[in-house]
Amino acid sequence: DRSDGTYAGFDQQHAHLTLPATLCYAQGLEGRAAEVKFELPAGWKAATQLRPLGEDRTTFAAPNLQYLLDSPVVLGSQQLLHTWQDGGRTFEMATYYSGSTTEVEAFVKKTQQVVREAAGVFGGEYPAFDYGRYTFLGDYLPEATGDGMEHRNSTSLTSPLPLREEGALRNLGTVSHEFFHAYNTERLRSKGLEPFDFQRVNMSDALWFGEGFTQYYGELMLRRAGAYDDEQFLDKVSQWVNVRVNSPGARYASAVEMSRQAGFVDAGVSIDPTNRTNTYLSYYYQGAGIALALDLQLRQRYRTSLDKYMQALWQEYGKPQTPSFAPAKPYTLPDLQRVLGVVAKDTAFAGTFFRRYVYGHDTPRFAENLALAGLAVVPTKALAAALPRQVEFTEDGRCLLSRNTTLGSGLYKAGIDRGDEIMMLDGVKITDLATLEGVMRKHTPADLVPVRVRNRAGVERTTQ
Repeated sequence: DRSDGTYAGFDQQHAHLTLPATLCYAQGLEGRAAEVKFELPAGWKAATQLRPLGEDRTTFAAPNLQYLLDSPVVLGSQQLLHTWQDGGRTFEMATYYSGSTTEVEAFVKKTQQVVREAAGVFGGEYPAFDYGRYTFLGDYLPEATGDGMEHRNSTSLTSPLPLREEGALRNLGTVSHEFFHAYNTERLRSKGLEPFDFQRVNMSDALWFGEGFTQYYGELMLRRAGAYDDEQFLDKVSQWVNVRVNSPGARYASAVEMSRQAGFVDAGVSIDPTNRTNTYLSYYYQGAGIALALDLQLRQRYRTSLDKYMQALWQEYGKPQTPSFAPAKPYTLPDLQRVLGVVAKDTAFAGTFFRRYVYGHDTPRFAENLALAGLAVVPTKALAAALPRQVEFTEDGRCLLSRNTTLGSGLYKAGIDRGDEIMMLDGVKITDLATLEGVMRKHTPADLVPVRVRNRAGVERTTQ
């Protein structure tokens, strides 16, 4: 009962199936072709990237296990199907939505604009979709879990948000990100993920590129399509700069090392407390920051762009595919560096860039690069922003730190950490959130205030 990109959800009106969560398979038979037949209730329809066998579209075929398990399926009644042609390719969007058909039609038109912008990044070229089509599988229902998951010739889109106003924009952001994956990650694919091993965690060195560069382009495509104005896009730029500059984790782990943590952090299940506040930065945001810095440097120093870099990678590593629907030449990190040197016509620059920002821990020179684009990076401090988000109040009014304090923060410098109780702040007894926020509003972020704390052992002390 979880409609998202990883699990399976069933109810009376529809089913959203991620096939690794739905089907079993026999080891040793992974190379065999497969057929799947759905016995559907009256009025139900199926949508999937699998090849249909027959006009009733209830039986589907896959050439092998990799393709089968990469093919989500949506089934149900009241399916709205929109089909269009662009650039010699067929696209379809199968939507389940409890709102109006007018809202769906408007959303489909916005999706078409985003799709064209993705092709524009690659010189106007679409992938050669298997079986001649690409399918958007949209479950926009109240019970859905917000998610997106890319596949070779389709994407799973699930969200409880409506297809209007802010909800439509957020849902369109997921469309933009996931469709870009039809190029980057599905066809332009890291050697560490190909072929995918369903028996173990697949560790990749390149998620900063596969997900991070896709994060950058997902937002940039929304601006190019007119879904964002300049201010909305620059808000995203500010976010990428802010998290990279202020992340303690990025000082200790490179973009490559952050990518390797995906099996532990990307919806991975564990119950042990961790210190990821201080040791981790999402490869989505770290990679987006690297993409931003690289795009600016390519434009400013070499009169080329990140688009040209992506096009060169596409031609060599993304476009060539095997007859069994897999990348013919998955890339390695040295491949990414080499092609950057070719595009910039400066192998020394490519080596330095990768050494500092991909393998190393250097912070990109955002202020310098953005200044040449007419933008200023201005540090700000948000009053009362951090502490209220880091505490929980017990039923008897105790204020407890609920998460690890961040390296360099006032709490960290004062030696206060997770599990400690804040008894008094600036002479005021703290028993509820309103009292805490009231004290915080009286001060600026630079103020030193006395705080009385008690640790788990019951030892009390006053610090500031």
